Amino acid sequence: MKKVLVLTLMTLALFVLAACGGGQDPVDDDTVITYAGWNLGTIEANNLERRLLQAFEDAHDGVRVEILERPKIPSPTDPEVELDMNWDEMLASMAATGDLPDVYMYATVPTAVINGWAEDMTSYMENDPELANVSEDIATAAVYGNKYFGIPQSSFYFGYFVNNSIIDDANALRPEFGIAFDDLLDIASDVATYPEDGTGIVGFEGVDRFFEWLPAQYDGSLGWYTFNDNGFNLNSQAFADAMAFQRSFYNESASATYPYVWEASKVEQKVVWYSEGDGTQWSKGRHAIRWGGTYDLGWMLPELNDETSGMYGKNIDFIGTPVIVEGVQRIPVVLDYLVVGQGTEHPELAYELAKWMGFGKEGYLKRLEIAEQFPESGSVNFAPLQQDEELFDAYFDLLPSGMMSEYRKVLAHDSFIIEGLKTVPGYVQARWNGTYGTINGTSYTIATILDAIRDSEVLLADVAVQLNDRVNLLYQEARSQLLSRIN
Repeated sequence: MKKVLVLTLMTLALFVLAACGGGQDPVDDDTVITYAGWNLGTIEANNLERRLLQAFEDAHDGVRVEILERPKIPSPTDPEVELDMNWDEMLASMAATGDLPDVYMYATVPTAVINGWAEDMTSYMENDPELANVSEDIATAAVYGNKYFGIPQSSFYFGYFVNNSIIDDANALRPEFGIAFDDLLDIASDVATYPEDGTGIVGFEGVDRFFEWLPAQYDGSLGWYTFNDNGFNLNSQAFADAMAFQRSFYNESASATYPYVWEASKVEQKVVWYSEGDGTQWSKGRHAIRWGGTYDLGWMLPELNDETSGMYGKNIDFIGTPVIVEGVQRIPVVLDYLVVGQGTEHPELAYELAKWMGFGKEGYLKRLEIAEQFPESGSVNFAPLQQDEELFDAYFDLLPSGMMSEYRKVLAHDSFIIEGLKTVPGYVQARWNGTYGTINGTSYTIATILDAIRDSEVLLADVAVQLNDRVNLLYQEARSQLLSRIN
């Protein structure tokens, strides 16, 4: 029996060697690289992302890209309806069997690291000349303990969109990149209308996030939501000044701006001035200046060519954030990342694929080529990450002519602050979900206490120290988990 068993094992070993190559020609010598993303749409639609993955395969002999489709699960309320499986649950099940995708999209890089789902890519990234061509603020935002984990996929800029057609019709000056905030408000006041037939024009919208990006303008040592190397600084003078500025649009002082600032207008005023027709004032073509991220271009640009849209034929631009502190303009950026799955057998190839789908020049040019050749596959809704004039030229060639001159100036800017959701450990807790405590019988989360401060229901001076201690505790807990994973 022992001889039979040994012979059987030797035969099995020879079979395995033959299947792996073993000196013989393999049946299929393609290297398979797996990819997972939530923006892939259906197989039938064959959108831009899927076409770009196919193009990577076509450009790399002997490589096959296998898309890991997002599983469907029955709806908990209606078993006959299928829903997409939760992204984290999907990855957790893959990690449990050692089958993480080689490359995948992930919303919060620190969580991927803490969960043990992210491969250390330092050896490929730290000396990559293409990554060196990306603004340092962006390129190093997901570096922890001098180790690179998040691979920049796309960057979007926060700031103000302007409808120049409305502004031209009012004989007002078009806002430009670098405009002072007071001058921007003056333009909004000049163009706003508020007739009682519901066809009014909103002058300005977007004062609700001042406390996130304004402290970094007051104090150069701070980033988005006061974050820096020491943690959060919600007890700083810069945060107090930013919150006071924001409160002026929500308290009794707002009476001076309610005719043209959306947030300052009361509900009953909005019903009278802006209620006519369906959709937002922007989509109706009756909104001059609005806050947003440049990811909005994905749905805005098609409306400019849609004759049924109120935005048809309008001239729009994006000017970033205005100057509130003279000589200071730090533009907020929100990033998306790709992660290489921990334990991948092909880390170098995985990095090449991630670059192709993200910040790499070759892949981005192919993305633009596909978008132009197959417009039905979708539009390119993010600008190049690299500071490269050839890339800028190719990107703006796809945009409607005669507009977006100010947007290009934003891209060429050299001072940014990074929105913390994707890169800061514990950010979701420290900004929204964490518990603050109870004041006069009312329990607050971090999000609701910030709203109460904005609305003058709670005085910042009374809670600043405790609030800052609380958010930093949440941050430090997550940071400790991350560092224990990578050290």
